[in-house]
Amino acid sequence: MFMNEDRLKDEFILSTLNDFVPEEHLVRNITKWVDFSFIYDLTKPYYSDKGRPAIDPLVLFKIPIIKSLFGISSIQRTCEEIHVNVAYRWFINLPFSEKIPDHSTYSKNYTQRFYQTDIYHQIFTNVLNQIIKLLCY
Repeated sequence: MFMNEDRLKDEFILSTLNDFVPEEHLVRNITKWVDFSFIYDLTKPYYSDKGRPAIDPLVLFKIPIIKSLFGISSIQRTCEEIHVNVAYRWFINLPFSEKIPDHSTYSKNYTQRFYQTDIYHQIFTNVLNQIIKLLCY
């Protein structure tokens, strides 16, 4: 008996991202304990209401979090990993129907939109303070 491997690759299933991420996965714990919504208020001054829709700031700022947490060597490689890792995609809240931002999009935001700002420091400090509060209570 043999199996046609192509059939497995084209299988259509009805499921959600949520179904594929184990309850004990690190990204679930981070999402459970850290509220990232403050990023919207911090980044609002750097976005315009005009022009084409921007990439969600949470997506942009969670990409380097994935890179750091999971020891990925570069933003380009991180974007490639997000493309194939359902847990990473779940963490940045990007459904299968949407494309992963290209690494150059992240780089342009880093070197242009947020260049010479303390936005990264503010985000790091806020997340760290949230974790410290959790550990102290």
